[in-house]
Amino acid sequence: MAISGMTLDEAVIRAVDECIEQGILADFLRKNKVEATSVSIFEYNEAEEKEKMRKAEYAGGYKTGGADRENL
Repeated sequence: MAISGMTLDEAVIRAVDECIEQGILADFLRKNKVEATSVSIFEYNEAEEKEKMRKAEYAGGYKTGGADRENL
């Protein structure tokens, strides 16, 4: 899925380049650009992240015993 006309690959490469230009983790990213880019592209899984969030939210609701139901 492209956001603002960019693919995920393009967006990650651009973000890494901009971080280097702005001095954000610049030394690290210069040395590890390929690895940092590939990890960002290939290890991110949107469905998996949503599932983790859902489980965390469920666990939080379970801990409170659904005390906030009145506020829904």
